[in-house]
Amino acid sequence: MISALLISFLPGFMLSGMAFPLESIPPILQFVSYLFPARYMVDIARGVFLKGASWDILLPQVLALTVYALVALGVATVLNRRQRA
Repeated sequence: MISALLISFLPGFMLSGMAFPLESIPPILQFVSYLFPARYMVDIARGVFLKGASWDILLPQVLALTVYALVALGVATVLNRRQRA
């Protein structure tokens, strides 16, 4: 469980933008942060709670989360089918 925490949760949290601004990390890590869904969720939460953002501003983040969910669901389906066969 500790290795799963170190491999998935900790980088996701550190690269989400919640702990510190993403502008202060190196550009390569800024690029890597787009792979974690927490980045988009933090942007949505900040937009809704702090700025009162509307759908037209939040739509790119919502679409990114939707794509992430569809890809994760597709990968899980393929892996589940392989495991059953």
